[in-house]
Amino acid sequence: MRKKRLKHTTFTVCRIFCGWRLINSYTELNRLRTGVLKYDFLTQRSFFNDDLIQTPNILEEIEIFFSEELDRMSLTRTAFHLAFLKVEIIQILIESKNSKKFEKHTHKSNYLSYQYRFDCECRILTDEFEYIGKYECITGLPDSFR
Repeated sequence: MRKKRLKHTTFTVCRIFCGWRLINSYTELNRLRTGVLKYDFLTQRSFFNDDLIQTPNILEEIEIFFSEELDRMSLTRTAFHLAFLKVEIIQILIESKNSKKFEKHTHKSNYLSYQYRFDCECRILTDEFEYIGKYECITGLPDSFR
């Protein structure tokens, strides 16, 4: 049973990162830009391109989920040799030019948005087994959301 739960946990961690709660972290992601975000569940620290950073909101949400899963399975962090979430973030700024007509005048506006591609991988290593969950998603948000 525990093996299934740990495998489920790795997959769910990746899905949470790409889920609706990510909206609370877009400002932080806009600042970080393209790179590799890593969260170590054993030390509870976050890194971006191997530099220690303040933990983004989404990773705090994931930490809460992870802690609850450990409690549910009656496990402690010492049961793991490693446990981390790694997310490769690719940020693309998209500019589109929309032309709208208002009566006789033509109004042209530029619309900026960020599109993100997230390649998530969560790994948990115990004495018996290594559990790996992977998930990728593409999402976007207007620049005005910053």
